[in-house]
Amino acid sequence: AAAFFQSDFFANNRRALGTELSGGLFVLTAYAKMQRSADMAQPFTQEASMWYLTGIDAHDWKVIYDGTRGHTWLIEPDMSQVERIFDGVISSAEIRKISGADEIIPHKEFEPLLRQLARKHSAVHTVFPEDYGNFVHNPAPAKLVKLLERTFSSVLDCRQNLIKLRAIKQPREISAITKAVAITAKGFEALKKTQLRHEYDIESAFTTVFRAH
Repeated sequence: AAAFFQSDFFANNRRALGTELSGGLFVLTAYAKMQRSADMAQPFTQEASMWYLTGIDAHDWKVIYDGTRGHTWLIEPDMSQVERIFDGVISSAEIRKISGADEIIPHKEFEPLLRQLARKHSAVHTVFPEDYGNFVHNPAPAKLVKLLERTFSSVLDCRQNLIKLRAIKQPREISAITKAVAITAKGFEALKKTQLRHEYDIESAFTTVFRAH
């Protein structure tokens, strides 16, 4: 992904959303870690709009973008030392390099910054949770909405604005999709050249090609 998506991609997406919101303020959150069993977490998949706007593929980060200033803050997750040792962390320098953010602040400064921004912005935009059926939802978006509702006069859903932006693929997105399709085709070619008896043989052949690329 790094070959296609540098920090300017994410910074441009933030500016585009800020323009779409007429210079408004938006706040989004990464997904939280979800428990699999005991002290084991589920495999992590990032909230798609958070990745589109920051490039961050780690849990519990948050982004604030002030469209009137064109300024981006990233908020570090509140992690204990045990969690940092057990899970590992991406350095702030690396996060800033990936995202192109202007500032990275600790979690304890998140709510004070929101209260400060609420003096200039009566409304804030975020992505509301959406019901996709009989799932246990990741708690992070709903938790953020409740926090924003305590701080701002109006909390608005910018999901449709993001859908509008993301529907039109940029040249580097098209290049990434084209490469993914080509790798998938190589996977099928590998299947045709391999003696296969079981479904796990097919999985193995595909996985070998995908990992190799």
